[in-house]
Amino acid sequence: MKGTVKWFNTQKGYGFIVGEDGAEYFTHQTQIKMDGFRTLDAGDIVEFDVRSEEKGLAAVNIVPVLTLSMMKKKAAKEHLHLDVAPADGSGNANWMIVDGNNFIVAGEQGMSLEELDEYFTE
Repeated sequence: MKGTVKWFNTQKGYGFIVGEDGAEYFTHQTQIKMDGFRTLDAGDIVEFDVRSEEKGLAAVNIVPVLTLSMMKKKAAKEHLHLDVAPADGSGNANWMIVDGNNFIVAGEQGMSLEELDEYFTE
């Protein structure tokens, strides 16, 4: 199933993912399939399997598909960085692409992870 990270506490190693079915799934860092330090950011897009546990539904075998970390790496390759855009009221994080002089290059109104990926792919 595909889903979006609702929140993830890096220090405690757990959080919740909202699946494409609208349900919330508990997740633990041990279930994230990635090299190095296993963490997720709110808004990251992931694929996962569902397991029913004693306390409810859990996301397991979590594979990051499109993450803030991935976009930060793409920006850095072009000597750019990401900055948080002003809140748009949706509750979703939006990003601006900024150069080394802190001039906005793109996304003045804010860009989603999908829009960032499209920008860096062009």
